[in-house]
Amino acid sequence: MVKNKVKLIDKYIIKEVSCPFVLGVFIVTVILIGNYFFQLTDLIIVKKVPVPLVLQLLAYKIPSVMVETFPIAVLFATMTGIGRLNRENEITAIRMGGVSIFRLIIPLLVIGITVSGLTLVLNEDVVPWANHRANNIIRETILKEAMPEPEAEVFFKGPQGRLFYVEKYDKKAGELHRVVIYELNQGQFPEVITAERGTIEENRWLLDSGIIHQYDEQGKIVLASKFEEMEIQLTDEMQELYGSQKSPSEMSREELGKRIALFKKSGINVDSLLVDYHLKLAEPLTALLFVLISVPLSLSGKESRTLNLIFTIVIVFLYYVILSFSRSFGKNYILPPLVAAWLPNLIFLFLGVILLFWRDSWQKIINKIFKILGISTAVFLLLFILNTDGQAADFLVKADYLDYDQSSDFVKIKGNINGSYGQYYLKSEDIKIELADGSQTKLERTKNLELLPGEISGCDFGQPHYYFDAERVIIRPGEYIKMYNIMFRELNGKLPLLYWPYLYISLKQENSNFVPAFGYHQQRGWFIKTRYFYNNRFDLPGNFYLDHYTISGTAGGVKQYFINNSRQKAYLYYYSQQNKTDLSGLFNWEAELYHEANPGNWEEDFSYFYQDYDNKIEIDSALDFYYKKESRRSRINFDYEEQDYFEANNRDQRDYGFDFYFYDRFFDSLSTRLNYDREYFRDPEDGLEREINRELDLRYNPGEGWRSRLNYYNGERESPGESLKSREGGEFSISKRSGYYDFVFLMEQYAPRLTEADQVKFSRLPELSLEYNPPGPFSYLAQLGRYYEDFSGIEAYRLRGEAKYSDGFVLPLNSYLRVLQKFSSSGYQIEGREDNSIPGQQQSATELRLRTNLSRNLRLRNNYKYQQQWGYTPFNFDEGEKENQIENMLDYRILPYLYFNLESGYDFLDYQYLPLELYLNLNPTENWELKMGTRYDLNNMIFDDNLIFHSVYEGQRWEHRLGLEYNLNTSQLREIDNQLIYKLEGDWGWYFESNLSFDYDYDSQISEANIQLNKKFHCRELKFSYDYLKEEFTVQYALEIFPAEPVGFTKTEDDLIFESSIEDRLKSGEL
Repeated sequence: MVKNKVKLIDKYIIKEVSCPFVLGVFIVTVILIGNYFFQLTDLIIVKKVPVPLVLQLLAYKIPSVMVETFPIAVLFATMTGIGRLNRENEITAIRMGGVSIFRLIIPLLVIGITVSGLTLVLNEDVVPWANHRANNIIRETILKEAMPEPEAEVFFKGPQGRLFYVEKYDKKAGELHRVVIYELNQGQFPEVITAERGTIEENRWLLDSGIIHQYDEQGKIVLASKFEEMEIQLTDEMQELYGSQKSPSEMSREELGKRIALFKKSGINVDSLLVDYHLKLAEPLTALLFVLISVPLSLSGKESRTLNLIFTIVIVFLYYVILSFSRSFGKNYILPPLVAAWLPNLIFLFLGVILLFWRDSWQKIINKIFKILGISTAVFLLLFILNTDGQAADFLVKADYLDYDQSSDFVKIKGNINGSYGQYYLKSEDIKIELADGSQTKLERTKNLELLPGEISGCDFGQPHYYFDAERVIIRPGEYIKMYNIMFRELNGKLPLLYWPYLYISLKQENSNFVPAFGYHQQRGWFIKTRYFYNNRFDLPGNFYLDHYTISGTAGGVKQYFINNSRQKAYLYYYSQQNKTDLSGLFNWEAELYHEANPGNWEEDFSYFYQDYDNKIEIDSALDFYYKKESRRSRINFDYEEQDYFEANNRDQRDYGFDFYFYDRFFDSLSTRLNYDREYFRDPEDGLEREINRELDLRYNPGEGWRSRLNYYNGERESPGESLKSREGGEFSISKRSGYYDFVFLMEQYAPRLTEADQVKFSRLPELSLEYNPPGPFSYLAQLGRYYEDFSGIEAYRLRGEAKYSDGFVLPLNSYLRVLQKFSSSGYQIEGREDNSIPGQQQSATELRLRTNLSRNLRLRNNYKYQQQWGYTPFNFDEGEKENQIENMLDYRILPYLYFNLESGYDFLDYQYLPLELYLNLNPTENWELKMGTRYDLNNMIFDDNLIFHSVYEGQRWEHRLGLEYNLNTSQLREIDNQLIYKLEGDWGWYFESNLSFDYDYDSQISEANIQLNKKFHCRELKFSYDYLKEEFTVQYALEIFPAEPVGFTKTEDDLIFESSIEDRLKSGEL
C-alpha cells in the first residue's frame, strides 16, 4: 500500500513539473529565436537575402537553442512546481505521510537525468550538423561576394585536399598565429606543416619559423624539418570550398577529439580546444545540477511565483557568468582545460548538496543571501568585467625629457610632467605611452597612457584644486580611467578625504559621480548614498547603488543594461534594503525588467516592475508593440497592475487588459481597420468586472465619386451584481458623387457604448439620401428610410426633406455677419397602427455670427442660436431640442502687453444668464507673463469656479513660476504650486531651487516641498537638498566633470497649475 502511494506521489510530482517545463522550453525558445531573428533582419533589409533562406537559418538554429533552453526550463519547472506544492502545504502533507525529502527528490532527479541525456544526444548528433548547415548558408550564400578569410579556431578545407587551422587571426594586420596545415594523402596520417606566425598577401600565405612533419603508416614521425619562411599559394577555389570550414560548435565530441589527437602529435598546444571538448560533456549535466539546487531553494519559504521566477533568473545568471569566466581562463591557459570545463558544475554541485543536506540550517539565511545578491553581483561586475570602447580625446603634455623605444612602441616622458587629456589634468613623475601604431609623430593616437605614480584632476593645477593621488593610473583613450591605491585630496592636496584601493571612471558616461552623498532622514537616521556608473567589458552601461542608514540598515542594488544600442535598449534593475525598525511603507526590495526597441518599421516597449513589502506586493507591467510600414499600422498593448495584501485580502486589487489595433490600405482604394480591446478589474469584495469591445471597418473607394463602407462592432460588459450587458451594431453604405449630387444608400444598426446610458439603440434598414449642393448659398437634402427603435419599440417609415442656407456679409462699422439657416420636415408611417393619422415634425434652426471690430484693439463677437420644432416624432433618436440663446464675447488687447477676454450670454428659454467667463493675460516685461481666469454665475450671484492664476518669470538669473487656485466665494486658497530658481554662473557661482505645493482640500496640506542649494568652488560644488515630506536632507560634494541631477517637481505637467491650460482647468473643475 505504501509502495503504491509513493508511486502515485512520483507521478503527481512529475505531472506538476511537466507543464511548467514545456511552457519554459516554449517561452525561452521563442525569446532566443526571436532575438536571433531580430539579428537577421539586416540580412533581409540590407543584403536582400530571401526570406525563405532566413527562415531556413532559423530552423537550423532551433536545436542549439533548445539544448540551451532545457536546463533553464528544468530550473523554472522545479522552482514553479515544487514552490506551488510548498505554498499550498502539499509538501508538508506528503512528508507527514512518511515520505522524506530525499525520497521526494527522486522523480525530479529522474527528470534531470533524462533531460541531461537528451541534451547530450542532441549535442552529439543533431546540434553539430544543424550548426554546420546554418554556418554554411552564411559562408556560401550570404557572404559569397567576399573573398573568404580564415577565422580563429576554425577548421576548413582548401584546394588540393588541404586542411587548415588557425588558432588566432588578426584581421586588421593580416597576421596569423599558430597555423597548422594538413596535406591529406592516401596514407592514414597526413603531412603536417606548423608555423608560429604568418601573414596574408592576396592569394598566398607567408609562413615564418615552421616545421614540416611526415608520418609513416604506423603514425610515427619519419621526417621533421624546420624552415624559416614558406609560401602557400591559395587560388579562388577557396571561395568554392568556403563551406567546408568547421568550428568546434559544428563538431561532435568524437570528431573534435580526433582533431585534438592530430594536433597533439604535431606538438601544438590544444588547451583551447580541450576546453570545448570537455564542455560538450559538462554542459548537458547542467539540468541535473539545477534540480539539485532548485529543490531546497523552492522549499526554503512560501514566496510568490514572482520570487521563484526571480530566483530562476539569478541562478541562471550566476551559472553562466561563472561558466564564461571559467571558460575564458581555460582558453587563456590560466586554468587546466578539464578544471575550466567542470568548475561551474562542481561549484553548483557543492552548493546543491550543502543546501539539500543542511536545508534547515541554511533556510534562515537563504532570503538574506538573495537580498544582497544584487549588491554582490554589482561588485562582481565592477571588480572583474569592467572595460569599454569609445572615441579618444587629444593628449597634451609638457615635460623635460622624452625617450621613444621603437622596438616596444613605448614613449617614456620624465621630469616636471604636467598636461591634460580632454577635461582631465594630469601630473606624474614618469609617464609611459603605448602607441597605437608605433609612430612617434602621432602622440595623440595613443592606445594606452600610464602614469607611475599619477595625479589626475578636473581642475587646472594652477587654480585651487582637488586631485586623485594614485599609485598607478591607466588611461584608455575614449574608454576608461583606472586608478590603483587612490587618495582623494582637497585644498591643493593638503586635505586627504577618501581612499579607494581601486577606482574605475568611464569616459563615456556623463553621469558618473562616485562621491558619496551624506544626509539625515527623520525615521531612518543618518545615511550615506553611493551611485556608481560604469561600462562593462561588453560596452554595456550599468549603475551600482550602495546606501546605508544608521537606523534602518543597509540598502543597495544594481541596474545593468544587457542591450544598449541605437535600435534597442534593455536592462535589469534590482534594489534591496533593510528595515530594522519595521517602518511602515518601506519596501523590502524592488526589481524591474525593461526593454525597448525601435529598429525602423516597428517599436516595442516592455516593462515589468515588482515591489515587495512586509504586508503586500505590487506589480506594474506593460507591453506596447507598434508596427508601421508604408500604409500599414498595427499596435498591441498589454497592461497589468496588481496589489496583493498577504492578510487583508479585502484590499487586493487587480487590473489588466489587452488592446489591439490594425490598419492597412490596399491598391489606394481599399482600407481595413480592426480594433479589439479587453479590460478586467478584480475587486476582492465585488468580484470581477470585465468589458470587451470589437470593431471591424472596411472602406472601398474605387474612384469616380464612388465610396463604400462596411462597419461592424460588438461588445459586452459584466459587472458584479448586474446582469450581462451587450451591444452589437454596424453599418453598410454605398455613396456616389456626381457633379452637384451626392447619393447615399445606408443600412445601419446603431448600438451606443455600454457606458453611454443616455443614448438609445436604433436601426436604419435601409435609408436612402440624396443631397444637392449647387453653386451658391443653398443646399438640399432628401431622405427616405425604414427605422426601428428599441427604447420605444416602434417601427416606421420616415420621409425627410431639408434645406440649408449659409452665407456671409460685410457690414458697415467694421462688422461681418454670417447667417446659417436650416429647415427640415419629416413625415412618418407607423407599421401596425390602426388610426390613419400620420405624425410629422418640422424643425427650424437659425444661427447668426456677428463680428465687430470696435477699435484696433477691441473686438466684439455675438452668436445667436434659435431652434424651434413643430409636430412630433414617434422616435427619440431624431427628436429635436429647442434652443434660444445669445453668446457674447469681448476681446481687448493693448499692444502686446495686455489681453482681456470676457464671455457671457443669455438663455431665453430658461430665462437665465450664461456663466460670465473672465480671462486676463498680462506681460509686464518681456520675461514675465501673468494669466488669470474664473467664472461667475450671474443668476445666483456667486462664482461658478475658482480663480486660477499663473505667473511665469524667466530671467537671466532668476526664474519663478507660480500657480494657484482661489475660492472667491469662501475667500480661501485651495491649491498652490510655486517654484523659485536662482542661478549665478561662473567658477564660483550659486544655484538655488525651491519647489512648494499646497493642497488645502486634504488634512495634510503640503503635497510637496523641497529645496536645493549648490555652491560652486572652481570645478566642483557642494550641494544641499531637503525634502519635507520624506523628512530627509542630503549634503553632497560633487565634481563638475560628473554633473548631478536637480531635485525638481515630482508632479507631472498636467498636475502643475502653472503648466496647465486655464480654460481646460475651468471646464474640468467646477465647484
